[in-house]
Amino acid sequence: MDIHREITRMQTAGEAGVHVLVTSVDGHTPQVVGARMIVTEDGEVQGTIGGGRLEREVIECSREVLASGLPATRSFQLKTELGMCCGGQMEVYMEPIVARERLIIFGAGHVGAATARLATECDFDVTVVDVREEWNNSERIPGEVNLERCGHEDFLAGLEGRPRDYLVIVTHNHDHDREILARLVTLDVGYVGMIGSTRKVQKTLRRLELEGIPKEELAPVHAPIGLDICAETPAEIAVAIVGEMIRVRRESKSLKKTRGAPVTSISDRSVERLRPAESSGGGEG
Repeated sequence: MDIHREITRMQTAGEAGVHVLVTSVDGHTPQVVGARMIVTEDGEVQGTIGGGRLEREVIECSREVLASGLPATRSFQLKTELGMCCGGQMEVYMEPIVARERLIIFGAGHVGAATARLATECDFDVTVVDVREEWNNSERIPGEVNLERCGHEDFLAGLEGRPRDYLVIVTHNHDHDREILARLVTLDVGYVGMIGSTRKVQKTLRRLELEGIPKEELAPVHAPIGLDICAETPAEIAVAIVGEMIRVRRESKSLKKTRGAPVTSISDRSVERLRPAESSGGGEG
């Protein structure tokens, strides 16, 4: 079996798992450096790193790796720790196989198109839903994007949410936004965001509460959508939206120690930078 090809297939199909690689051996061991296997989400194994108690232990460790989303390295003393007849030591590296996150964008307008284009560059599996063919077409939204030219009601009727889904509402109609949001908050997904002014968002959320949707189901919604970067143009708003999705994607799993500026109000920081100059004098006159 071609392990790399199987990993690619799993990522494309939205299947999670763990890639296990033997990175070090010492003494008598059942496998060599470079031996690999895949542990699927339900504990099935493809390939082998030696079988027996070793693989059973690695399968249990893989469940923890899959739950945390973080890679891990484990070392095993085969005889003293696992009771295997081999008397050596093996080290294995376990890396989660992460399926591409599915991004569904409701609305193919200026912001929707810009978000779709940028999100594909950030390795989201993008679908754009909009019945208007003059807006939802491959000339405006090129690349590997799935274009669903249908009404949102029809699309939502067959939609089954996944825990790693990202759902973005940027339609041209406030009523459509409310109808879509009412359906999306019932799904078990990773991210739901809706565009709109603070006033429009508050009005929409209040109306949905009056329609019987509990406040706790609406609380996780990212609305107004996007990071606060003072975005104005469709391209800038797309950066804010995709930036927020990346933060959700990475915030609990990133091992990177060097970070950028904290996500705070840009305008507040600008005021802070201006204060020393403002207090240093009132000019020449």
